[in-house]
Amino acid sequence: MKSNRVMWILVSIVVFATVSFSVTALHSQEVLCQAQDKSAQEKQARDEFESQFPVAEYSPSEDNNAQMRSLRAAKNKRYDKTRLVSSGIPTDPFSIVARSDHGELPYGALPIDKSSAVIKGQILDAKAYLSNNKLGIYSEFTVRVDEVIKTDNSTKLAQGEEVTIDREGGMVHYPNGNKRLYFVAGKEMPRVNKQYILFLTNDETSPNYQILTGYEIKEDIVSPLDGAQQFKTHKGKSITEFVKTVRDKISDASPTVPKN
Repeated sequence: MKSNRVMWILVSIVVFATVSFSVTALHSQEVLCQAQDKSAQEKQARDEFESQFPVAEYSPSEDNNAQMRSLRAAKNKRYDKTRLVSSGIPTDPFSIVARSDHGELPYGALPIDKSSAVIKGQILDAKAYLSNNKLGIYSEFTVRVDEVIKTDNSTKLAQGEEVTIDREGGMVHYPNGNKRLYFVAGKEMPRVNKQYILFLTNDETSPNYQILTGYEIKEDIVSPLDGAQQFKTHKGKSITEFVKTVRDKISDASPTVPKN
């Protein structure tokens, strides 16, 4: 009788230990899976972020066309003084350099008064280039103009034409095979094949227009391109409502002609 009781106690201990081990193993497996899922999600988010930046060759082949070389040099000149790009060649296979522009932006969520043009358009392609001194980098986009919302006397845009625009930042591919991403924190790039409302400036330092800010159009809803707080004001608005707001502000900003 006593031996049976001892046997049952031993069996109970073994069962309890086995169950406890199984629960611990299942919990450990669950934690591991959650960590793997989080890691995968973080990698996906990182890859998605990095994919918006076109790649510039640090030592590109020279264009044989003298006119095209001259035009590219004129576009590059705008970014000669930005000094975003490191002068040395990186030793890591991949690295990131971000510049933070401290202080508030000198324009609001709808920078109409700062814009030479406001357009609705689709991004057709994207490339990146270094400045003439290789200390600056910018991404250049070809945009098909679907609608001209605002233009001034110095910018004559028409529906259906293609224009080139640019913004500071991009990926550099170095001769040793390494890559380095350079960007300005809070300022993202428009994506190829997507539609945007774009606020553009033309300071005559480059043949290109330059992006002040923009709003992506997705399923007739707008979402800000940039991350500063003021741009979130219009997030989630319908494209119809958003364009009306922009047009109303343009109308309010237009000088009135006195009646005789």
